[in-house]
Amino acid sequence: MATKKTVTPETENNEDLWPVAEETPAVDPGEELVTVQLFKDNARYNEDLYVAVNGERILIQRGVPVQVKRKFAEVIEHSMTQDGMAENMMRMLSESYDRATAEKTKPY
Repeated sequence: MATKKTVTPETENNEDLWPVAEETPAVDPGEELVTVQLFKDNARYNEDLYVAVNGERILIQRGVPVQVKRKFAEVIEHSMTQDGMAENMMRMLSESYDRATAEKTKPY
C-alpha cells in the first residue's frame, strides 16, 4: 500500500519529509568484541594463550581483561568445557580402577 506525501507551504522545500534509513552493514556475531579475562597463576597457566579460528590467529594475555572477537571467546569457552569434562572422566575412571583393584586385593 503506497502512502502519499503531504506537502504544505512550510514543508514544500524540506527534504526531510521522508528520512532515509541509513543502511548499516550486517555484523557477523562472531566479529563482535567481548571482554575476557583468562586465569593466570605461577605454574601451568602463566603463558599467554594462542587461539586460532579459521586461519585467524591471536595471542591473548592472561590475568588482565582484554577485548577479543566473540568467535575467539567461544573457542576458549568450549575448550574450558572440554577440559572440565575430561577431568571428570579421568576422576571417574580412576575411582573405578581404585574400586576394582581394592576388591581384587581384599584378603579372603
